[in-house]
Amino acid sequence: MAGEAKGEKKEKGFWTHMFTWVVAVFGILVIYVLSVGPVVKYVGPTHAIEVFYAPVTLVCDQSTLADKFLTGYLKIWHIDAGSF
Repeated sequence: MAGEAKGEKKEKGFWTHMFTWVVAVFGILVIYVLSVGPVVKYVGPTHAIEVFYAPVTLVCDQSTLADKFLTGYLKIWHIDAGSF
């Protein structure tokens, strides 16, 4: 019986640890995408910025929903989506 409780505790620890990693990776991706606005606003649309955010622009080229989201988000920052 003590062995079962120990095994159950390890299993919960694994799933909690896995959930923490998934949330952390998702959070980093969200911060990466949402950082487009402030970075372009304060640094400007340089070549280095365009290269850094190339995955975001590739997704926007393939998905109209992502493109509409990014265009609307950039409007909040008073950035013309065509300049990025």
